[in-house]
Amino acid sequence: MHLILAVLPNPLACLNETARVLVPGGSVLIFDKFLQRRRWAPVRPLLNPVVRRIATRLDVVFEEVLEQTPQLVLESDQPALAAGWFRRIRLKRV
Repeated sequence: MHLILAVLPNPLACLNETARVLVPGGSVLIFDKFLQRRRWAPVRPLLNPVVRRIATRLDVVFEEVLEQTPQLVLESDQPALAAGWFRRIRLKRV
């Protein structure tokens, strides 16, 4: 799921659907730009109102979405690009 969750108006619905169709024990890879909880990101709130109308959201906190999808557990979360703005995430269906 590369660069899709932050584009959707409801990333939780997408992640719930992913959990529904993924077989138990299966994995999903996510590459996207997410905020990290309690990480200072002063530029994103300023850019988000404009950028979200053109292309994507910059205000999605992945951990908040994942907490609402109990069928998926975090296997790995690594910073990828732009000093961690982009993250490589692997989830597993329990």
